[in-house]
Amino acid sequence: MQREKEDLKEKFKQIIDANANRAREGIRVIEEVARFILEDKDLTIRLKEIRHQITKYIKELNPDKPFIFSRESSSDLGAKINLDSEKKRFGLSCLIEANFKRVEEAIRVLEEFLKVYQEEESNKFKDLRFEVYQVEKELNLIINEHYR
Repeated sequence: MQREKEDLKEKFKQIIDANANRAREGIRVIEEVARFILEDKDLTIRLKEIRHQITKYIKELNPDKPFIFSRESSSDLGAKINLDSEKKRFGLSCLIEANFKRVEEAIRVLEEFLKVYQEEESNKFKDLRFEVYQVEKELNLIINEHYR
């Protein structure tokens, strides 16, 4: 029973690691749009701050042993699954939408699994998710105004 509990805890750490990476990667793509395409300094700063908040919160969860040590990339089933819908982006709006959804979903996964792993920490990710929703709206307003 104890071994199964430890295995499950390790799987949770893998889920947390994978979704933290997914969220940061998606934010970085959006950040580059804000920085280089929109040339919006304030939005770029906000996105960078969100990315850094994710990193900070993840480090605070397990400061003695980073989640990267739970990573099993070579045996990750999801690494080899490629859907047709992921292979092409049809313009800037699709690129932005796909990455915001990636970020929001990843943060939601972090929030849900932390309710089991470290319940008190899940609210930080909930707040972050709602901040991402707001930035998504603002960025889309800018895109619709200038690039439609």
